[in-house]
Amino acid sequence: MSDRPDLRRLLGAHRSLLDEAEAFPGRIDLSKEPVSQWVALALFARVVHLAEAIHTLIEQGYADVAEPLTRAMVSATENILAIIDTDSDNRALAFLSLVPDIRKKRLAALVHHCLLAQDDAEQQERLAAVNDARVLDQYEAMGVSPAKIGGGKSWHGLDDKTLFQQMGAEWRYDLYYAPFSDELHVNAAALGPEINAMRSGIAFEFGPRSGNPAMSLIASNQAICQALRQLDAQRKWGRQEQIDDLFKRTREEIEDALGVRGRS
Repeated sequence: MSDRPDLRRLLGAHRSLLDEAEAFPGRIDLSKEPVSQWVALALFARVVHLAEAIHTLIEQGYADVAEPLTRAMVSATENILAIIDTDSDNRALAFLSLVPDIRKKRLAALVHHCLLAQDDAEQQERLAAVNDARVLDQYEAMGVSPAKIGGGKSWHGLDDKTLFQQMGAEWRYDLYYAPFSDELHVNAAALGPEINAMRSGIAFEFGPRSGNPAMSLIASNQAICQALRQLDAQRKWGRQEQIDDLFKRTREEIEDALGVRGRS
């Protein structure tokens, strides 16, 4: 893989991927959507939104800080896979069911740090809880209730690596999710450029850097197209060949820009 990839060509391939992916969903009538379908579609929209942000960061010279967003993309794609895999409506409701606990913790933190009055927090919680109960009652009447895969605290009840393994995507965990945690948490492994600058006696690069965006763009192509394949199967679009062609064209263009296509 070249240390000096053709950035213009890389971004051109990624831009084409985004433009085609964004045209897939079409118009959606939420009132006619099973919970598993609209949750999966909302996750896909977030995947592409993250990819747009990654594109802009790389374009502006911030390939390193695009990695945490790439990790989020990969995570969202695994959530799509886990929901569509089986028992879809019940799993989608399990995904949504964490919202009340997250909201309560955030409201409590705001009150604790004197950024929100206790009375206001309680009023917000009461109003939201009424809506939560109404939604759960509606789905319960249709025979849908939250169901996890495992017994843990996450929405799926598994640790992250086990989820990737069960979805047949351990390689995405090993290549993207785990390594990009370094940049997310800013551990010692993320500080290479800063440490090298001090060792070399040169100035810190506070702004754009000449990092290699290859892994983020490769991961973006894989995440978007895998999510599209899942949605195609779920929604019976009949566009599998088009999605496979989109993935292949993008992959080949990225590989050419990196100078790796055709190597043994």
